[in-house]
Amino acid sequence: MGIVRMENVKKSYKIGDGFHQVLKGISLKIAPGNFIGLYGRSGCGKSTLMQLIGCLDEVDGGEYYLLGNPIHTMTAAEKTRLRREKIGYVFQSFNLISTMTVRENIEFPLLMLNKEDGKARLEKVRSILKEVELEAFENHFPDRLSGGQRQRVAIARALVKKPELIIADEPTANLDEQTSEIIARLLLELQEKHKVTVVCSSHDPMFIENATHKISIHDGLLVE
Repeated sequence: MGIVRMENVKKSYKIGDGFHQVLKGISLKIAPGNFIGLYGRSGCGKSTLMQLIGCLDEVDGGEYYLLGNPIHTMTAAEKTRLRREKIGYVFQSFNLISTMTVRENIEFPLLMLNKEDGKARLEKVRSILKEVELEAFENHFPDRLSGGQRQRVAIARALVKKPELIIADEPTANLDEQTSEIIARLLLELQEKHKVTVVCSSHDPMFIENATHKISIHDGLLVE
């Protein structure tokens, strides 16, 4: 079973009295365990496609299956449950909760699943903290961390629940060149170690060069 299957997916947004079609018929298949590098110019439809793959927006036309589930026919509650259990997210703006410590931010997805006691959750959090080399920062708040450290926390948070799919939307866009390279290498290494499927939209050549599959999008269509 594939992770992602899209058939002639379309997406438009209302602008004034009309509509702007962003995606014009996307057909796409993603097999488990791959690192997908999605690239294209600004405004080409990358972010919209990422939101659809991550179940953060709804398709207007066509069919979308995630892990065999027909996303295009599912209710909002069903999609929320699927996101919570199967998808991890890494955003360019980190999206950490400022009033929570590093440990609490990483633990939050496990709390939402409500399947383990506090001891089991703490063991998982500390294990993933070690992998991203932030053991000494578990009680720090995000505003005391550098941009690179915040993105490490975001990666740890995405991985801690062992998702089937990680959506990484421009994960190094807000980082300097040296830090971007470190974060790119880390995400690529962890993807290989955890055997998780990653879809990463980026202008960072590190991601594109090392992706197992490369997808280019232009004017709302995939380019071979």
